[in-house]
Amino acid sequence: MNNGIRLLNQAMASTAGLRLLVVGMTALADLLFYRQPSGWPLGVYLLLAGLLLAMRPAPDGRRRALFPVLLVLSVATGAVVYRGGALAPLLAASALVLLVGARAEPGLRHAEDWARAATCVPDRMLRAHLRDRRLLRRRRGASRRAAGSMARAVLAWTIPVVLAAVFLWLFCLANPVIERGVGQVLDAFVKFLKWLRLPEILRVLFWLAVASGLWGVWRVRSERIRRGPTPPPLPVAPAPPESRPLLALRCLGLFNVLFAVETATDLVYLWGGRALPGGMTYAAYAHRGAYPLLATALLSAAITLFFFRPANAANRLVAARALVVAWLAQNVLLTVSAAWRLHLYVDVYTLTQLRVAAFIWMGLVAFGLLSIGWRIVRGRDNRWLLDVNAIVLFAVLLACAWWPMEGFIARHNVRCCREAGGAGPSLDIDYLKKLGPEAIPALSDFCRRDVAKSEFARQAAIDLTNQLRKSLENPRAWTWRRLRLLQNAEETGP
Repeated sequence: MNNGIRLLNQAMASTAGLRLLVVGMTALADLLFYRQPSGWPLGVYLLLAGLLLAMRPAPDGRRRALFPVLLVLSVATGAVVYRGGALAPLLAASALVLLVGARAEPGLRHAEDWARAATCVPDRMLRAHLRDRRLLRRRRGASRRAAGSMARAVLAWTIPVVLAAVFLWLFCLANPVIERGVGQVLDAFVKFLKWLRLPEILRVLFWLAVASGLWGVWRVRSERIRRGPTPPPLPVAPAPPESRPLLALRCLGLFNVLFAVETATDLVYLWGGRALPGGMTYAAYAHRGAYPLLATALLSAAITLFFFRPANAANRLVAARALVVAWLAQNVLLTVSAAWRLHLYVDVYTLTQLRVAAFIWMGLVAFGLLSIGWRIVRGRDNRWLLDVNAIVLFAVLLACAWWPMEGFIARHNVRCCREAGGAGPSLDIDYLKKLGPEAIPALSDFCRRDVAKSEFARQAAIDLTNQLRKSLENPRAWTWRRLRLLQNAEETGP
């Protein structure tokens, strides 16, 4: 095993070995992905590319930074193998980009360092291609001399081959046996050309894109740490004018009053259950406020970060800190109120993928507001704030990549629909079909209730099961979750 890894490292360290590896990975990509359904191979392919990249030589200090990225890549790959989807491959590809940046950039400690390294990856890949092109031009001198000698050798054989072809043509005219033999050889050659069909232009472009991407990823060089003389200290910026803290106090005072009015209104009508003004329903009240309140919370977070930068004098004012903590608390309550509005709207109507994403986004916004308040109270810097929120964001996205959201939506809509005795509208079977195979268990449960629309639901479950069975005939479309859905559907029936 160790000898194999050592040989692989030596092959990747040499240009010729890397070329062979790129050709092999491109052929594997053509076999697995070209005009094929997406499934487990995509995640395994990205994980293999990441492991091969991690094996390439790199400074020891940067190898330690590869382990957390490899962990994220492994978790995302597991999500691809488990249930597929679009989010898990996107996270795996992002982890591969971060892996390239971690090998190239030294000293990645904070989220902004990782973001900078990731944004520089396309530029580094382009520079790797240009660098190899310059090296190829330097070698063209020797290649031209070799090509000249080869051309002379070909020219030396041209006249004998042409004369031999003329004599063969004359023999064919004179001897029918030779004519038949030459004809059979030519027919076999034509059949071989028909069998060896030239690839279509899209396939060639696919090969070039995969090979170019792999070559650029694996040829990105690690930047050396240049230890030059210590630069002179930067001049100290002048202190902000005294009007800046007063401006923060005035803004925060007005904001607290306005938010208090909005919070009181929600407490009376939304949480207290008081009757709304004439002509307005709770569904309309909830729908109008969910997304604008979320935008308000995001704007509040941006304003807070502007006024309470680490070097700002507003951080030293006790009154300003108290006002901003109160304002952030009202923003958190506002975000919770927006989530509750959306919950009421979903109860009246239905649950969709966009609304589930809105719930998750509201939770992330609430956490971001709380972390901003903690940063101000504890005197942390913006790097700490960005690191914490980036870690939570990646954790939530990885969890969503594993979570079968479509099945949850289908079960909720079936449970709350009018036919099942819920408070929601009539079941939208067409939307459940758009959710894909994850909706099969919910449709089967709806059919067992023997209510209105059960025949339409049974036919939709049969159609989805047939589509799933047909897709799994191709091994490339296999995932563990799809296989379990098909097995359960065949065991229980619609």
